Amino acid sequence: MKWVIAVLMIGVCAFSAEALPKVSVKSGSILFHPLHAKPYFVTHTGHDHDPTLSSDGKWIAFVRDIPSKKDTLSPSSAMVSEVANELWVITTEGKNAQRLVTYGKNQAYSISMIHHPQFFPNNQDIAFEAALAVVEGGIYQVNRITHQLHLITTGNSLEVVPVGKYKNHLIVQRHKYFLAGGSYDWYWLISPQGKEMDPIGEEDNVAMFKELYCEAP
Repeated sequence: MKWVIAVLMIGVCAFSAEALPKVSVKSGSILFHPLHAKPYFVTHTGHDHDPTLSSDGKWIAFVRDIPSKKDTLSPSSAMVSEVANELWVITTEGKNAQRLVTYGKNQAYSISMIHHPQFFPNNQDIAFEAALAVVEGGIYQVNRITHQLHLITTGNSLEVVPVGKYKNHLIVQRHKYFLAGGSYDWYWLISPQGKEMDPIGEEDNVAMFKELYCEAP
């Protein structure tokens, strides 16, 4: 059997050719790839995925499945069989593993189907997607230190802008409806407080937006 390894790099808007540390998944466990050393496992459960690396290279956020528990909370659970999952962080040394968001009740929110976590540039706050409604998910933010959780906005995709004019903003795909009927799925620039700033447009427009506004100062 051939292992398929998904490698994620720091910074969705970074266009530099400079080499960066990486994280990947192999057989359900998280690998850290240092710049000048061999990669090594930081988790060993066989149930971990969606890793993302903090910009300082010290922390990894990832999703951990709970194989023994079925997800019955997400709106699609009646149609699609999914297992429950949780959001975790661990250092790139494989230490201080912490569960940040559990399946189910978390403060004022019921969380399920967690995916695609991303660090904000401060390396403490983490944005992630989770189930919310049939046509749109929720974009949440949790603090790695305080574990404080809140809903930023709704949407079906997520990118945190790490540098440039709109640093700390989000690029989010929203499902909206035309007044005369029909729907569209444009990408929008969302403020850190969850305010819709401006439409970016379709997928091709996102690449142009990054070229214009996601350059390091």
